[in-house]
Amino acid sequence: MKKDNFTARAEKIGEIGGKVGGFKRKQKSLFLVNFVKMIEMLEFSEIRFTSNLAKKLIASFNNGCSVDNNLLIENFATKGNKLKQKDLDEIVQGFYETHRELYEEQWEQAKQQIDAEAEELKRKLIEELKSR
Repeated sequence: MKKDNFTARAEKIGEIGGKVGGFKRKQKSLFLVNFVKMIEMLEFSEIRFTSNLAKKLIASFNNGCSVDNNLLIENFATKGNKLKQKDLDEIVQGFYETHRELYEEQWEQAKQQIDAEAEELKRKLIEELKSR
């Protein structure tokens, strides 16, 4: 059975929306990881954050949502990491309070850039769709 024009168009629009949404989520995840890495450098120059601490810290800045565990492990897991796991909630709360304003400022700037790049991606995908 052949799809009508409206259904085919709706599917393509949904595909574009999915790609743009995925792009924005990926960019926000990368921003959050990089922001936590910056905190790590500011707070502990010799000791690396654990992936568990990074996950909790990202969730505190991101309304309770973390990022993909593979991304966390790739960026924060190291053998022999000396940062102890006890009292993580207190550590996270302290970092959150110390760096909240900086996060909000940097996220606003990054969000504007991500939104602009997403609009450009959307425009390109629409042009591709029209040229088919």
